[in-house]
Amino acid sequence: LHIVTPNKKALSSEATLYKEIIEKAKKNKKLFFNKSIVGASLPIISILKDLVRTEDKINRIKSIFSEILSYIFNEFSKSGDDNGQKFSKIVTVAKNNGYIEPDLRNDLNRLDIARKIVILGRMTGMNLSLDILPVENIVPEPLRNLVLRYVSMIDPVCDKSGVKLEPEPGDPVDLVTLKQK
Repeated sequence: LHIVTPNKKALSSEATLYKEIIEKAKKNKKLFFNKSIVGASLPIISILKDLVRTEDKINRIKSIFSEILSYIFNEFSKSGDDNGQKFSKIVTVAKNNGYIEPDLRNDLNRLDIARKIVILGRMTGMNLSLDILPVENIVPEPLRNLVLRYVSMIDPVCDKSGVKLEPEPGDPVDLVTLKQK
């Protein structure tokens, strides 16, 4: 039986389950497709599989993997002050536009992005799991008035991965300084 799935839970849960799914598909010469798990219709998964298969070195994967969080931050950034749209209004618009996962809590608690990072990291050979993946709080206090992007990063070379907020390139802020205050 060939498998085609958009389900992130099985591939980001216990590492043993992930390995079992991949090994059984190989052993039984069955196809296993999961490319819509990360990046929707973008070919992220197939490109990564090709890079791994051809033993190319993967230095880092860094992207914005949450449509809803990107939308929320873009909407907050438009106003430039504290009189912008309310969070609930922005989320309602995002829901009406179909940007949100079926369970909104997975988007807002960052679990959906963490699952994507675990899956991509495992594909590169990293031993990742949800319980060890550092995922920063959505908006730390000192960053609330900046143009922010919620960026995901996988770095097999340095054996580091994570999901965090970063100011938009060119924004005059020093995150190290902010964290030390």
